[in-house]
Amino acid sequence: MNGVREWSSIIVMAALAASILQYLIPGGSMEKVTRLVIGAFIICSILVPVGRLVHHFEVEAFAAHDDLTPNIQYQDTVNQQTVRAAENAVRTVVISQLAQNGIQCKNVTLNMDTNEDGSISITKVFVSLDQKELGKLQETQKLLERELGLKTEVTADVGT
Repeated sequence: MNGVREWSSIIVMAALAASILQYLIPGGSMEKVTRLVIGAFIICSILVPVGRLVHHFEVEAFAAHDDLTPNIQYQDTVNQQTVRAAENAVRTVVISQLAQNGIQCKNVTLNMDTNEDGSISITKVFVSLDQKELGKLQETQKLLERELGLKTEVTADVGT
């Protein structure tokens, strides 16, 4: 009840201040801008206490919740999506780097590990080139290791 009384007194004080300012402002080109600013002030004076109240209720509801253990399935899903996003990002970098150098890539796979602290580490990048690129294996490996800063193994796919 005290909060409602405080909120209503803030609204009354804001309206009083706005009316005094509106009375003191001279008419002319700045009148519309000043009315806009005063209107925004009134709206903020109404909404800010409501926002604090809503935040207060959210914190109390969260604190009152008995089951605070994280949802393991949700956490696993997020971790899997993060690993897939990291794989796709590295794969995209490798393919674009090879394309810039005129090398045709068939496949990129990564050897990844998730540490105890949740960080993802890439231990090795495996790149398979087209059979036509057989003579560029060493050059490609050096290029990717230099650009990625990761151990890279490059092979040519001669089976297809």
